[in-house]
Amino acid sequence: MIKRLLNKSDFVKNVTTLITGTIIAQLIPLLLRPVLSRIYSEEEFGTFTIYLSIIGVLGSVGNLKYEGAIVLPNSDKKASALVIGSLFVSLIFSVFWLLTFYIFENSITEVYPNITKIKFWGLIIPLSIFIISSNRVLNYWLIRQKAFRAASINKLARRSSEGTAHFSLAYTPKLQGLIIGSFIGEFINLVVSYRQSLKAKLSIRNVSKIEIKSQLLKYKEFPLFAFIPSLLDTLSLFLPILVISMMFDLKTTGQVGFSQQMLSIPLALISVSIGQVLVQKVAESNRAKKNITSLILKISLALTSISILGILIMELFGVQLFMFVFGDNWEFAGEISKILVFTYAVKFIVSPLTSIFTSLNKIKISSVWQVGYFFTILISLYFIKDLPIKEFLTSYVIIDLIAFSIYYFILIGVCINNDKKMTDD
Repeated sequence: MIKRLLNKSDFVKNVTTLITGTIIAQLIPLLLRPVLSRIYSEEEFGTFTIYLSIIGVLGSVGNLKYEGAIVLPNSDKKASALVIGSLFVSLIFSVFWLLTFYIFENSITEVYPNITKIKFWGLIIPLSIFIISSNRVLNYWLIRQKAFRAASINKLARRSSEGTAHFSLAYTPKLQGLIIGSFIGEFINLVVSYRQSLKAKLSIRNVSKIEIKSQLLKYKEFPLFAFIPSLLDTLSLFLPILVISMMFDLKTTGQVGFSQQMLSIPLALISVSIGQVLVQKVAESNRAKKNITSLILKISLALTSISILGILIMELFGVQLFMFVFGDNWEFAGEISKILVFTYAVKFIVSPLTSIFTSLNKIKISSVWQVGYFFTILISLYFIKDLPIKEFLTSYVIIDLIAFSIYYFILIGVCINNDKKMTDD
């Protein structure tokens, strides 16, 4: 459908490359998931959900959002300097959390006792933060170089090793197989990404410290204006599950987390791939003074059509699908998926399009929405935290639908204004 709407173009080819690679990469964990859901308990998935929430928040901002600027420099040498600087920032950020967890371990476990369920959490979480943020940096380098096939191979390496580790560690006593398996997958991804980046002309040796510092200072707008809003934005996405893990038991947390992981698959398969290609395409079109609004509207139409289909399938067959595929223990996950599907549908449409704020260097506008979204979620969760789980999730979904609809109209307005400005020039 996307190809038919957008016609044959480099954009479609690049998106298709990423989507194809991602689909192949997801095959092993997807095929293993019905097995793993019968091996690992709801409580183990609950612990895994807590781990994913923590590294999801901190890993997404591990390089202070410098990765978004990698597509902007007018030479590969300057971009290489920015990559090296971003990796160094990731290292410093991770060491900071390592020391924080070590110094304030008792205070953290008092506030969040479930974190002790994660073996070696004070070490594995900082390491995961560094690896995830570094992977994001190298992935943006590959996007800059239009090495979309290489990016797809990286996803295949990650998911295949992760899925294999999850299965292999399932019967290891006193070991969090889901967490260790995820860590192994991310580490393999980092190794492969680094080698792919070197093949894609990433320069390591011929970049001076002065050039690295110069590029970090040149794009200081990203950490200054994107770091905090992005942290708040990501935190707002994980706040519901973090609140659930504090207000409900690990079994309920596991059911909700399992539902979220399944519903997020379309985001991983299609939506994220489109966003990664779009950030390069919009930056390129903007430099060439080409219209971008029509492209965004076409993508919106295609994503909306897919979302509607997904909603219908989940509403009609969601519970039966979860029980048949994953086992009778996951009936409740199917029930709450009928609620959560609406928030994942709107994110499926809007999330990939938000990369235009980076491409057009309009991160301040995006930052305002992200800050507003965080405080809206934070305040709302305070008032709904004592509700029964289904009512809690329903209220959260309504808030999300309103917030992301506003976000969509803001980004369309940015596109229209940008096209008008290019026409006037």
